[in-house]
Amino acid sequence: MPNLTSLVLPDRADLVTNSAPGAEAGTPHEFKPYGVANGVATFIESTGVPLGDKRLTVSQSRNSNGRRKVTIKFAVPVTGTTVVDGVSRPVVLRTNYADLVFNFDEASTKEERTTVKAFIAQMCIKGPLKDAIILDLEGFW
Repeated sequence: MPNLTSLVLPDRADLVTNSAPGAEAGTPHEFKPYGVANGVATFIESTGVPLGDKRLTVSQSRNSNGRRKVTIKFAVPVTGTTVVDGVSRPVVLRTNYADLVFNFDEASTKEERTTVKAFIAQMCIKGPLKDAIILDLEGFW
């Protein structure tokens, strides 16, 4: 079981750097441990204003069929400022979410789980899901 330590994740520009020589590097994002409650580990990238913090949660459970379920969720708020009676305060304008769920059979091997993880990673950085579906919000035809 890994320690609850900071996770430094590259933004999309860093992913491009790793796959395209000469591409511009982006900013790493540090998600610091916030705690564990009810089996859910929470990590926060602080903005200095809690309502604008990016949140990553990771949990693992076992369902009634004996499958191992690993759930990873991101919540990335976009904030702005509102002024009421001359007082400025931050507000959440919208929040972007990503949920990733892995379900592994109790008899699955580490190699099988590694393959599934690699499929997901590659799917997000290559092919139509990379930009057309996820970024440009296009549909398949």
